[in-house]
Amino acid sequence: MNAFGYAIGDDELTPLELSEVALVVTLDEIQDLIGFLQKAYEEHSQIEVMGDNEHSHLKDFKSSYKNKEHSDFIIVTK
Repeated sequence: MNAFGYAIGDDELTPLELSEVALVVTLDEIQDLIGFLQKAYEEHSQIEVMGDNEHSHLKDFKSSYKNKEHSDFIIVTK
């Protein structure tokens, strides 16, 4: 597992590889993440050819995360 990310307001096109990730969340947001990860697993397990870098965005899973104050959480299968 590798983690990559961008700083808020950073216009870099290449993400930084992160050594550690901290998510500051409420208990309800943990439930949202669990649901999102389960859905991503179900959808990505249907991929016939692995290596196509299927990805899912939390902001697409739950519209309440689409506002600017939330970071997006993206799952990419390899």
